[in-house]
Amino acid sequence: MSKRAKQTAKAESIPYRQCITGCAAALVVYLALQLLLAALVDRETLALERMSAALGLSAGASVFLGGLLAGRGEGRGRAIIAGVVLAGFLLAILAISLAGGARPWAASAGGGVLLGSLAGGVAASLLGGGRKKHKRK
Repeated sequence: MSKRAKQTAKAESIPYRQCITGCAAALVVYLALQLLLAALVDRETLALERMSAALGLSAGASVFLGGLLAGRGEGRGRAIIAGVVLAGFLLAILAISLAGGARPWAASAGGGVLLGSLAGGVAASLLGGGRKKHKRK
C-alpha cells in the first residue's frame, strides 16, 4: 500500500476516540446543568413551567460543547463528528430514560431536548476549530 493510499484511508475514518470523548463531555455538562436547574427550581428562581425550555437550552449547550471538544483540530470532518456526538448524546439520554421506566419523548420537555440538541450539534459543526497546523521539519 502506497503512502498516499494510507493517508487517504486514514483521513476518511471517523475518529472514534474524539467522538466518545465529546459525547462523554456532553453528558457530564448536561448532568451538571441538570443539577443547576434543580437548584434554581428549588430556590423558586426558575418557574417549573419554564423547565422544558431550560432543558432544551441545557441540552443544546451540552451538545455544542461536546461537539466543539470532539471536533477541535479537524478540518472538513467536523460536521460528521458533531453528528456522531449528537447521536451518542441522544442515544445515551434515551437509554437512561428507558432504563428508569420513563417515556422520554412523550414528556413536554422531550421535544425541547431534541430541538436543543440538534441546534447545538449544528452550531458545533459550523463553528468548530480550524485545521491543525503542521510544522515543517
